[in-house]
Amino acid sequence: MKDDEKGDPFIGKEALEILDLLTAEEHDMLVDSTKKIAGVVRDEMAKKGLELYDIKFEFGKSDGKIILIDEISGGCMRAYKDGEKVSPLEIEKILLG
Repeated sequence: MKDDEKGDPFIGKEALEILDLLTAEEHDMLVDSTKKIAGVVRDEMAKKGLELYDIKFEFGKSDGKIILIDEISGGCMRAYKDGEKVSPLEIEKILLG
């Protein structure tokens, strides 16, 4: 959960349920969706010689459905190429080539 003042604390599955933010089923679907999306991004980056190190997704709820609400861009990830860290702008240049 995003909270700059609190250092973006981790909130686990049980806490999400207690806070009535997600049901257990929604949490599991969110985890599954995150893994699938990250896998696609990782595989596409690997085709360009990039190694995905970290990525951030933002999800929200709309009409009771959980959806990805932010773009996937070089600015939301960290990657390496040939063992060297690649800047967000360079990631986008490489991917859009």
